[in-house]
Amino acid sequence: MQQSIWYEMVFWWAAALMYKISRVILVLLPELKMFSFLARYMALVGVLANAAAAAFLMYWFAGKVSDTEFYRDTRRWFFGSADGVELTTVKPVAPGVVNPELRSLPAGVWLKIHQQTGSGPDDFSRQSHGGAAFDPVRGRLMLFGSDTHSTDWDNTVRFFDMGSLHWSSAYPPDDRATYRVNPQGIPVAGSDGERPWAMHTFDAVEFDPISDRLIVASHPEHLSPAKPWGIKKQLWKQIESHPTWAYLVSENSWQPLANNGVSFFPYGATFDLNRRVYIGVKSTGYWVLDIDTGRWEKIGKGGPPGWHNAATFDSDREVVVSFGTNKGADEVWQYRLGEERDKLMPTPGVRPPGGGSTPLVYHPGIKRVVALIERKKAGGPGSTETWLYSTAEDAWRQVPTASIPFAIGMNYDMVYDPNHELLVLVANYLKEPVAVWVLRLE
Repeated sequence: MQQSIWYEMVFWWAAALMYKISRVILVLLPELKMFSFLARYMALVGVLANAAAAAFLMYWFAGKVSDTEFYRDTRRWFFGSADGVELTTVKPVAPGVVNPELRSLPAGVWLKIHQQTGSGPDDFSRQSHGGAAFDPVRGRLMLFGSDTHSTDWDNTVRFFDMGSLHWSSAYPPDDRATYRVNPQGIPVAGSDGERPWAMHTFDAVEFDPISDRLIVASHPEHLSPAKPWGIKKQLWKQIESHPTWAYLVSENSWQPLANNGVSFFPYGATFDLNRRVYIGVKSTGYWVLDIDTGRWEKIGKGGPPGWHNAATFDSDREVVVSFGTNKGADEVWQYRLGEERDKLMPTPGVRPPGGGSTPLVYHPGIKRVVALIERKKAGGPGSTETWLYSTAEDAWRQVPTASIPFAIGMNYDMVYDPNHELLVLVANYLKEPVAVWVLRLE
C-alpha cells in the first residue's frame, strides 16, 4: 500500500513539473519561433499529463467507493441485486418443518429463495474453501470451513433452516488467541471447550444422521508457519496429531473421532448411508472411515490425478463418482466399493467443460449426478451451467434452463435436501451478500 502511494506521489509531481516547465517556456520565449513548437508541445504534454492524472484519480476513487458496503447497499436499493436475479418469495414456516411452498416450486430453474442483507446479526462471508452437508433430521444445511489466508478465522458451524429460511450458527468463531495444542497433541481452539482450528475443508464435510454427527476429515495445512499468516512455529511444533473431527449436533460440541485421521486436504469425500462409512478420495487411492469405531482403512487404488476434485456417492449403484481436478479435467472416475481400483471412464459423448472445485451431488430422485460447471468470461460475470451424469450410461447432458448468471467460483456448498427434493446451493456474485438457491429436477 505504501509503495502504491509513493508511485502516485511521483506521478503527480512529474505531471506538475512538466506543466510548470511548459508555462515558463511560454512566458520567456514567446517571440522565438524556433522554440514555439517545443513550447506548445511541452504545454500539450503538461495538459495531457494532468488529464491522465485526473482520470487515474477518478478511477481510483470510484474503485474505493464501489468497494464499500454503503455503495453496495445503495446500488441494491435502486437497482436490485448485482446478479440480476430477484428473490423468489417463499413464506417461512416453523424451524425444522417441511415448507409446502418449497415443495411446489417450478422445476428446471435455479431460484434464489434467500439473501442476506450484508449487515444482519447472522450474516457472514461465504468461505470458498469450506464444505457443506445436509441434516435431514432438522431440515438444515450445514457449513463448516474457512478461507483463513489471514482474512478469516471462522471455525463455527453455520446452519440454514429450510423451513424458517433463517441462518444461525453453533457458537461465535473462536478468537485466534485461544488457539493452542492440548495435552494429547491435538490443535484446539476455544475458551469454553475444545474445537478444531479454522481450516480449509474443501469437499471433506459429511453428515451421519444415525449418530447425529458432522464428520470433517481435513486439517489446517494453510495455517502452518510456512505461510505468511501462519501459526507461530513454536506452537505448530507441539502438534502430534491432526484428528478426524466429529461435531455432535445435539450437544453442540466437537470430539476427535480418530486421533490420527486421514486428511482429505485438498480432495473430495462422500458418504455411504447404507454402510455408514465416510469415503475419502485422493490422488493416491480410496479410504473408508467406520463411523462407530473411528477406524480408517484404505480400500482401493487410483483416484483423480490432482486435487480440488469433488466426489459423490451413487447410492442406487453403490459407486463413488469423482469429477474435476485443479488441472481442469473433464473426466469422470468411478469406483465401486469392494473392487481393487477405480476406472477412468471413456465417456464417448458430449462432456461439460473441465473444472475443479466443482459442486457435485447425487440426486436419488432422478438417479443422476448433478454438477455445476463454470463458463468464465473475461471482464464479465460469466455463468454456471447445470449438467447431469448417468453412472450406468457414462453419459452427460446439460439442463439448458438451469443456468446461474455468474461464475460461482470455488464452491463445495451444494447439497441435496431429501425433505423437499431440492438441490440447495450457497453462492453469491462477487461481494454481494450470501444467497441460498434451490433447484427442482424431475
